[in-house]
Amino acid sequence: MEEEEDSRPQLQVSHFLTLPNEIQEYIFSSRCLDVKDLYRIVCTCKRFRTVCDSGDLVWRLKLQQRWPGLISQLKTSQVSCWKREYRQFLEKVRCVHKAVSSLSRKFYKKEEVSNYGLKPFLDCASDNVNSVELVVHELRRILNTGKTECNLTEKYYSNKALSYIRHIQLTTSWQRFLEQPHDKLNLLTGAVLIAEWCQPCVAGMEEDVQVQIEKLAADVRTLLSIRCPAHPVTCVANPAGDSCLSGQSGLTPQQCRHVLEAVNIVLFERQGYSGNVGNYYDERNSYINVVLQQKTGIPITLCVLYWGVAHILGVYLEPVNFPTHFLLRWKEHPRLTGGAEYTYIDAFRQGKFMPQRECGLLLSMHHGVLGDDGYETVANIEVFRRMLRNLVNIGRQQTNAGDSLQCLRNALELSRILSPDDIDLRLLLARLYSHLDINHQEVIDEVNEIMRLQVNVNMIGNMISAAAHRALAEEDRDVPEPISPKLRSENPTVEFAVGMVMQHKRYEYKCVIYGWDSTCKAGEQWIYQMSVHLLKDKDRQPFYNVLVEDGSSRYAAQENLGQAPREELGMITHAEVGRHFSEFTGVCYAPNAEKMEEYPEDFELTKQTLAATLP
Repeated sequence: MEEEEDSRPQLQVSHFLTLPNEIQEYIFSSRCLDVKDLYRIVCTCKRFRTVCDSGDLVWRLKLQQRWPGLISQLKTSQVSCWKREYRQFLEKVRCVHKAVSSLSRKFYKKEEVSNYGLKPFLDCASDNVNSVELVVHELRRILNTGKTECNLTEKYYSNKALSYIRHIQLTTSWQRFLEQPHDKLNLLTGAVLIAEWCQPCVAGMEEDVQVQIEKLAADVRTLLSIRCPAHPVTCVANPAGDSCLSGQSGLTPQQCRHVLEAVNIVLFERQGYSGNVGNYYDERNSYINVVLQQKTGIPITLCVLYWGVAHILGVYLEPVNFPTHFLLRWKEHPRLTGGAEYTYIDAFRQGKFMPQRECGLLLSMHHGVLGDDGYETVANIEVFRRMLRNLVNIGRQQTNAGDSLQCLRNALELSRILSPDDIDLRLLLARLYSHLDINHQEVIDEVNEIMRLQVNVNMIGNMISAAAHRALAEEDRDVPEPISPKLRSENPTVEFAVGMVMQHKRYEYKCVIYGWDSTCKAGEQWIYQMSVHLLKDKDRQPFYNVLVEDGSSRYAAQENLGQAPREELGMITHAEVGRHFSEFTGVCYAPNAEKMEEYPEDFELTKQTLAATLP
């Protein structure tokens, strides 16, 4: 065997050079060779360099291998040289990671990241359309790469940056969408755009929603083929097409009823869609992708879902902005008048069909008698505005910091696009920015626009003055604020440490400690409101800043906290965890560099305490 192996001809470079260019190109494109290998190869001779660079195929494939899934999103017609494009992509990736890693230090002492602080990501994406897609792709890769318990700080700030860039993209999408006549806008498209705006880090939402709606429509068509074999919907994919948007169904009233009855069976009997009575004021009820996933929603989103399925099947339905309860209607009796020609559909209550006289039963007592205008249809843009008003009201009623403020902020920022003349909403957005101590130039712009629309607005002058002062200070924020360390050795009464997963003794919620004070630092009013004066040690004991599993942030007394049971230790689901911690170790949270600088002695105690509790 050894003699036979020795007798085999050895492949020499000269042999490889005799291969056709196409074969060499194919070999260089192999996934087994990374870019470093390719650079070494092209340095060996001019022929290899020519083969790699002549047709751009190799570098295009290398880009596709390095960033899978990105090619389909690129404007390939704008790429003149794929090798140069690859190099530019690598440089932008480095810029993205550098910008992400710089945010924690800059904004550790701030409650929120301002648009000014996220500007480096916009600079990375400003060269061309492909740069935007690359920045979005890389930020998503950071969020989705590795274990969920690792790189928490990097993921936290990547989430902020991705939201910022996606909102810029979606602003353009909304502007193009709104160029259409407002009463001809597609309800489902608008609902998806709202859901994307409020969940900017969710990828592929439009395609996923469309696939699910078409699947529901296909199920309805299958059911109709059994119940009404001769029905035109069973023969044509979309009997009315986009004519549904102009009010021309193409089906007879009886055929429309057959379709809608089948829709009710598929949606509510077979698929189990229903109104979310138990958690009505959850903002996720306003996101069409979540409604499709959880099969629950509020009247307006269930109506949009219902409308989307009916639209594919060629049934023309109109949105009715009914007080407190959104409805759809269709002209089932075209020969009648005075409102009797319409049948109303309550998607929140299993698609119930109602004549106009029954709709009044949906009103609460304080609405009194409803006029005829309450039963009229509205332009589709008013549907989107109502969805946003719902989200604004939800955001204002929630008390938890973090997610609830983000819900309010998202709704107000999108309302600025859909309702630019709504002074109350624009003023509320300016006040929210001021409360969060961010976007001070935007506050000035908002207030100036408010003054242009309505001069007599209280406190406008003070708001502009404060925003202008903060805007000047914001330009100096590249210099991080100093972090003052808090030492356990100087606070001997503090028993617990930053990063420990705790459980409240009275309310039993689980939480993670992200800060502490040796005594209560809250005001007297809060102390009495929270009954701190009734505790054994009152306010003269350590108090801890904790992130709670329900998404809230609280201030808890030491005597009310205890270590969570060993068997129940787990990650705390809270939007702000990554702002303070870099990793969940399985039993506690490891502080990031800034948190470690602020509490330099805590993590060692955390590890020692938990080690003592392990079996």
